[in-house]
Amino acid sequence: ECGQRHDPRPAPKATRGTGKRRRPVHTIVYEVKNAIGQVVAEHIRKEYDNGEKSFTWRRDGQWNLGGLPVRDLPLYGLPELLATPPGASVVVTEGEKARDVLKRRGILTVGTVTGAKGTPNDATLDPLLEYSVILWPDNDSDGRHHMQRIAARLMALGTTPKVVNWPDALPKGDAADFLGDDAALAQLLASAVPYQAPPVTSTNGRYPQDQADTDHRQDYPALDACDKEGKE
Repeated sequence: ECGQRHDPRPAPKATRGTGKRRRPVHTIVYEVKNAIGQVVAEHIRKEYDNGEKSFTWRRDGQWNLGGLPVRDLPLYGLPELLATPPGASVVVTEGEKARDVLKRRGILTVGTVTGAKGTPNDATLDPLLEYSVILWPDNDSDGRHHMQRIAARLMALGTTPKVVNWPDALPKGDAADFLGDDAALAQLLASAVPYQAPPVTSTNGRYPQDQADTDHRQDYPALDACDKEGKE
């Protein structure tokens, strides 16, 4: 089971309107489950006729997370990961949609649910330590920095992930946008390179997470094959 379903109930608007009424054309509910398969929270994605989208959380039948930090939520697809013998390769994507696309293509995948600006906590990332991790960042600055922070935490926990380098990615493209056949997908994943930690700064010994993209390209070639803007 992919963990998503259609939801007939309306969700509160996540964005302020612009004066023109927008109509939802597609609603998906992603179920975020814990290690034993219990639903911890639901992430509702709404797509509108004007091309916009919104996301809302629901927990225990109530809107929002009721005080639970989003970084404490499990990875999307965690039960399927834990049902797989240790040592297998697992892809980590940003968000549920990209994860489900890869799952349908037979790839063991989990998705983060924090959004690009957030980072899962160490307890959330801990199940990945038994596997060979491949990070697939979205093709934008926020997406790359999201996976940088995850890579840094995984290294601190004792494992070195690999990073997908997809030079032909669309602006803001993610794994859901990969249209190559299964052989091309397997080749892309096989070409992932081990993440290399960035050098420390000369000022305070720490590398800032909001480092400018010009410096970021020098330090993270595997995460920054191309830096385009456009598609959301």
